[in-house]
Amino acid sequence: MINFLLGIIVFYIIFRLLITMIIPKITRYSIERYKEKMKKENPELYKNQDRGYTGKIHPALRKYYKKEDNNINNNTK
Repeated sequence: MINFLLGIIVFYIIFRLLITMIIPKITRYSIERYKEKMKKENPELYKNQDRGYTGKIHPALRKYYKKEDNNINNNTK
């Protein structure tokens, strides 16, 4: 009975480590690899990445854009 309980505890610890540490690292690595592949294949998608959106946006989202884009957005109301 004690061996069974210890086995369940060890299995739980290994399962939690797998879920919290190993799987996210593998996923992050594959996402980064895919991003690099996309940047090499389609550089035109990333060349305007820092320009931001110049149309009207919700006021709560303005903080995510650069200052010059915020001025443009404020003047277009």
